Amino acid sequence: MIDPKLPALRVAADGSAMRERLAAALSAGAVVTDLAPTRVACRVLKHTIGKRCVIAYDLYDGAREIRVVAKLYRGDRGKAVFERLTDLWRRTRGGDSLPSLGMPEPIAYLAELGMVLQSEAPGTPLDRLERSGPWVQAVHATADNLARLHAVSGALAETRPLAATLRRLCRPAPPELAAACPELAPAIARVSARLASAVTGPEALVHGDLGLGQVFFAGERATFVDFDGSCL
Repeated sequence: MIDPKLPALRVAADGSAMRERLAAALSAGAVVTDLAPTRVACRVLKHTIGKRCVIAYDLYDGAREIRVVAKLYRGDRGKAVFERLTDLWRRTRGGDSLPSLGMPEPIAYLAELGMVLQSEAPGTPLDRLERSGPWVQAVHATADNLARLHAVSGALAETRPLAATLRRLCRPAPPELAAACPELAPAIARVSARLASAVTGPEALVHGDLGLGQVFFAGERATFVDFDGSCL
């Protein structure tokens, strides 16, 4: 695969080229010991051209099969993402008697590739859960994990004003919508102002881009992925 803005993708999408790199990263991260994979299969899960690429790797070592997920970033953005993920992981492990925050474990940052390596999220993403599936349990688990996320204090995260959040998540953003539909501009301004005034209370850590595809459900637990946009 070729992406001019992700030059490392050519190597990252080659299982043979990644075999020794992944084995070293997993061993250094104490995920497994004595790992000597004879084969590595890789599958691109998502590729946003020019920005990032998500790849699943299956490492085969005799009777063992280990799956990890990697995210490839432009430049050195992956370094900052890995630092935030590692900080969040450490803050939410063993702090109380309740289950920890559901998130993949950050394993390693491969600087030469700009790649963040993580454990696989268990379960099924909610955007693939069947209509007859356990939605009540999944929603309860998601709410529980959200509460755990919002309770995290001191995490490495930028503070993002509500106006910036609206511009980032609304499609089109309020200013663009007002420009395209001038007759709605006063109403858009009123709604935006009311939303801004409704934001009171202490700051809390939020995911920043949580959709059905970012929530995995297994058993009675939810796991969130894609914390790239987490903020206060």
